[in-house]
Amino acid sequence: MMNYHKVDATLAVALDEINKYTMFLTLYFRMVNMKIFVGNLSRSATPEALRQEFEKFGQVVSVDIIKDKFSGESKGFGFVEMPSKTEAQAAISGLSGREVDGKSLNVNEARPRNDDRRGSGNDRRGGGGYRRSW
Repeated sequence: MMNYHKVDATLAVALDEINKYTMFLTLYFRMVNMKIFVGNLSRSATPEALRQEFEKFGQVVSVDIIKDKFSGESKGFGFVEMPSKTEAQAAISGLSGREVDGKSLNVNEARPRNDDRRGSGNDRRGGGGYRRSW
């Protein structure tokens, strides 16, 4: 007769170890890879062209040009991820201010996103509308 409690406990331990390993790998790759902000891109810039510019300085993990969700047009900025901080710093130094497609690139290390999307504090929540006084 099989002891299901023992199997469940063993499975729970194994899943816990897998979760720990997955978290470790996620953190490791976040620490190793360097995300680079690229601003002032021309509206016609493509991920392939941007990748080619950065590959002159080393290996590129990913390229993402941010697009407007309604029109699909480029917003004029994007992100490049490189696995080596040394190569990423070389790319930042080499491409910052370089003219590509008639525009001078703004290239620097990406900063964590600020989740406060309300802006600079000028949040006016006026009631508006018609109010009756009784």
